[in-house]
Parts: sequence; structure tokens; C-alpha cells
Amino acid sequence: SMLPKLADSANHRHLHNLVRAVFPHVDTERHGAITQEDFHATLLNYCPEKEDLADQLFELFDLDGNGSIDIEELVATVSSVLRADAISTTFSAVVASSQPRIRTNPPIPVALRMTNSEGVS
Repeated sequence: SMLPKLADSANHRHLHNLVRAVFPHVDTERHGAITQEDFHATLLNYCPEKEDLADQLFELFDLDGNGSIDIEELVATVSSVLRADAISTTFSAVVASSQPRIRTNPPIPVALRMTNSEGVS
């Protein structure tokens, strides 16, 4: 149907506007693209515990491999991450709802577990 496409389009526009608002805070040199240095500085500022992953994360966002991240690459990557998270969350919920419920019965008293061969008459 046409409805999901319209919703996707609205979400994409919203995400694009959000990225456009954030982009200048990361593109500190204002050349319309996030350099590796900009990316590292931002990551270090907001997520210092991820510093060792900076190069790998940068490569993940730099879709065309030209050494910088433009707005469209940032929108595409963030959109993919959000979609993957939504799929993962939905999948987890489906799996959790289909798991059989484990009944926990009280333990059987020791005297009842023993058989006649164990010395109980």
C-alpha cells in the first residue's frame, strides 16, 4: 500500500532535518563534510569510551569511501542503524512472546524423593 511509503518518506524527511541541525556541530571546519578529525573529536567529546572504535565507526559512516561523511551518508547510516534497532527490538519481542513459560514448582521434599531401596520403609 501507499501508506508505509508515505510514512517512510516523512520519517526520512524528519531524520534529514535532524541530521541537518546536528551536522554543523560536527563539521567544525564548515566544508560541508565531516572529516575524520571532526568525527574523532566529536566521538571523543560525547563517547570517550568508544575512542578505540573511531576509525571503524568512521568507515561505517563513510559509505563512498572518500574520506569524509556528507549529510546524505550520515542520514543513510543513521536511518539504517535505527531500522536495524527497530527490527532487533521487534524480533526480540516476538521471540520473547513465543517462548514457553517455565513453571517453577516448589522443590520435592527429600523424604518423598527417596525410594524404598534407599532405606525408607
